[in-house]
Amino acid sequence: MEQEVKPMWLKVFVSSTKEDLKEERKAARDAILNLLTIHDLPFKPVMFEYEFGSHPSSPKQTSLEYVRDSDIYIGIFGERYGSFLPKNGLSITEREYMEAKKFGKYKLIYVKEVEENKREEKLNDFLKKIEDIEEGHTTGKFENSYELKEKIKDDLLSYHRRFGTKKVVTVSIKSTPPGAIVFIDGKYVGETD
Repeated sequence: MEQEVKPMWLKVFVSSTKEDLKEERKAARDAILNLLTIHDLPFKPVMFEYEFGSHPSSPKQTSLEYVRDSDIYIGIFGERYGSFLPKNGLSITEREYMEAKKFGKYKLIYVKEVEENKREEKLNDFLKKIEDIEEGHTTGKFENSYELKEKIKDDLLSYHRRFGTKKVVTVSIKSTPPGAIVFIDGKYVGETD
């Protein structure tokens, strides 16, 4: 009797403001789905408007649950910071990023090239934290949805070449002295600054 082997999906959570980045969200979804249909790679998009459905929990809680359940977090940022959550004054988009960071998700960040004065001040402040030279991420810049789609596709292909279908957890190592050599599972991963 032959047993069906189910693919090990790599769930890719796409976070952004919704209304102003509709084209970019569609481009992100297309990039992820193309990896499955064209390259036969097991990436699966996780996006509010397509995959969430109805849930008994609040939209905020549902969103954060999906971040925790995903393997890769993609953050796309343009001009808007997003809707504020009443309790802490943060946007849901920032909370999704914080949840991805808290749970060690592999993060890919893309920032749309816009005039600095067109970007909301709160988003500028948030991006400064994300792009911090010591604690932040290297971000991909893009000008249009086609360019974003290609960058996402290339970065996910790079992830797959490097890790295959392994679930990657990122950790912050702050207690190691500068120059320490870091190994995980017996493999050299780098040195601390």
